[in-house]
Amino acid sequence: MGCIPSGSMRTNTQGSGASPETLDLYLRLERDIWREEKSVPAPALNHSMVRLETVGAELAIAEQRLSRFTRSGSTDDSLKDVILELGIDRNPSKAQEHEEFIANINRQALARNEVALLNRRREEIEEEVKITTAKVNYLQGLYQQQDALLGDLFGEAYGSEEEKRLELELDKLRSYRDTLAGGELEWKEAVAFVTSATEMLERALQCWSNLEKEDSNSRFHLATEIRNCVQEAVLNVQAAQALLPGVQFPFCSTRELTAVLQAVVYIFTDIQEQDKAQHSFKCYNNFAERARALVRWMDETMQNTLQKDVNDVDQKVGEATAALRAVRLGLIRSKMGDLPVQLPLNGSVLGQFGQHAAYPSTGLPNGPRRDVPRRLTHSALFAAQDPTKSQLYAPNGRQKERSKGFATSSTDKMQKEFQRKLETRGNVWSSRQLEQQVNYWRPGDSPQQVPQAIQPAPPRYSNY
Repeated sequence: MGCIPSGSMRTNTQGSGASPETLDLYLRLERDIWREEKSVPAPALNHSMVRLETVGAELAIAEQRLSRFTRSGSTDDSLKDVILELGIDRNPSKAQEHEEFIANINRQALARNEVALLNRRREEIEEEVKITTAKVNYLQGLYQQQDALLGDLFGEAYGSEEEKRLELELDKLRSYRDTLAGGELEWKEAVAFVTSATEMLERALQCWSNLEKEDSNSRFHLATEIRNCVQEAVLNVQAAQALLPGVQFPFCSTRELTAVLQAVVYIFTDIQEQDKAQHSFKCYNNFAERARALVRWMDETMQNTLQKDVNDVDQKVGEATAALRAVRLGLIRSKMGDLPVQLPLNGSVLGQFGQHAAYPSTGLPNGPRRDVPRRLTHSALFAAQDPTKSQLYAPNGRQKERSKGFATSSTDKMQKEFQRKLETRGNVWSSRQLEQQVNYWRPGDSPQQVPQAIQPAPPRYSNY
């Protein structure tokens, strides 16, 4: 009952390789695969590779912008010497006289800072690529080991029709989960960028509060710290917007960020004049308030939309995985015949799978179809790759399945429904109406609760 018929693709599969040790090995492989899949390494690797390419392009543009400056060797120390030599500190008339000269030197410093920041980001992403590549390779190895183990037990055929059906269903669920995981990674990184921006702005405002208490040398260093923090905050918000190009952010628009960068260009002369200093402070403070509001909006948006879908598909994947595991355990036990089954890892191994890991006690499914090639799949790992890049492991059975048309089933309808839902959700994410779905900011709130948009910079500011 449940054994492979003697006429199957292998003639020596009757009871081959089935033992308590085999069952133990299968459970350990299931546990390791379950643990590794929780971190969705394939979508994470794809996300990191895309980010690496994007940052590389941004870095090339930043380096080209920096190369346009004719003043070489300009540093913050040389800028400080110029300011002190010209007597600009606490001298509004001289600050106004040399405003554009100081601003041009500062523009070069800002361009240099941007190149340095993008270089750091590229190095961090390259390290992420190394780590996620190792995780993907390790998971591939686990799939290969499990594929070999099941191949020794059942040959090239599935152990049963039920195993085939559950595996096809699980593969499609994994594919959809990986699609959502990619979107979740983008949103989480975007939130992290904006959160970092709020921390940078908090630091900038703290430095601003000490400007009037210090001497000329300390004032310059505080202004430099403010400039660097505000610039990095702007670049972080821009990075978040680049990660979610189809999302309409209700706060921190491109126009607002441009106004902030323009204020940063003139910071060393603006702090010398009271009116301009007040305008600059208001600009930075409003930016900080709206960045905090943006973090709250993004958190609530993700929780109210994408996270619900992720949780839903995670539950379905867990249930399908548990069902497939139960069927395979039953098939392996049936091949063991009268061999005693002693599983001390019932609690130690199965207990680590989580809520969908109940030990199977169901009867055996129907016998296998001899014309069905067995396969072990994970769509995110086996997806069509760039022909110039190394291919990820994919069992031959995958192509056989496609050629025989086994991919059409009731599960396809569910996959199409998932795709339709994902596309609809994408439209919602891209709509201004999404803001109305968030409970935090409502039209009925008092105006003081909602930070006002940053006003455009005065006309004398030139574009950065």
